[in-house]
Amino acid sequence: MNCGWMGRGSSDILIRVYDWPMIVARIAALCAFSAVFVYAVLGQTPTATVEIQFTGHGAGFWGRYAVCYGKSRIAGRVSPQIGETHRIQGIFSGPKTRIKGVLYAPGCALQTMDISIKEARLYQYPFRCDPLPQTEIQGVTGPVDPLHRGHHMKIEAEYAALWTAEFLGYDDGTATEIPLAGDSAVDEQGHFRLSIPDFAKDKVAGSPNHAAEIRIWERDQNDGRVFANLRLLPGNYKLEPTRFGGIPVDSIGSSLLEFATCYADPPAEHDEFGFTLRSELKNQCAY
Repeated sequence: MNCGWMGRGSSDILIRVYDWPMIVARIAALCAFSAVFVYAVLGQTPTATVEIQFTGHGAGFWGRYAVCYGKSRIAGRVSPQIGETHRIQGIFSGPKTRIKGVLYAPGCALQTMDISIKEARLYQYPFRCDPLPQTEIQGVTGPVDPLHRGHHMKIEAEYAALWTAEFLGYDDGTATEIPLAGDSAVDEQGHFRLSIPDFAKDKVAGSPNHAAEIRIWERDQNDGRVFANLRLLPGNYKLEPTRFGGIPVDSIGSSLLEFATCYADPPAEHDEFGFTLRSELKNQCAY
């Protein structure tokens, strides 16, 4: 087999000369494909980075986000942390790529983030605090079960944003619960006073189109274990609990609220024959 042009006519030589532009174009395409292939194999495909800046909020911040690639979704969280920046890296840019997020810093109103990621570069999102006033929850828990006496309890709250799944375009079945700074001790009569942000005055968190509630937890001060959740009882000055026993965001006031103590491990009660009884406490805690 002859691999050169020796022994061939001049017409063959002319044809080969005119083929060079096509050959060069094919080589260029092959090189480009090879570069993409190498980048993909080595994990070096150019990607975008989103940097969320919480300048001046060193007390910590919280966030949840979803990256949308057309119909595909990738979600993540920013756990409560100390610092002033958070980077989300490795985002593949494209005409249909977007990142949406819900952001919160103590003392500030909630913010929603929506950025189109069309280029492989650094995107910066500055979180500018819109100060939010505080309000107070005055509550009283139900009677402490004898098996749980002697524990030192504290009350904590969180904002349950039930609207985020629709906003993010992603629903993994978990609730978006934003922990709120601060806690309160419980006295011997079960009374507590808890200061929380007044989300009724937050344009995002308190929007009529954003279903949400405040959930209250009781935690052991010694080992940090969640002891119980407090379910708001009906009939609290015309304040009706939500489906899960939380407090409606727009209904927090100065009135004393009564809660059922729903233990993480409720004690079983038995009759004289050993059969389990359904107590009033369990009825109050049933969802």
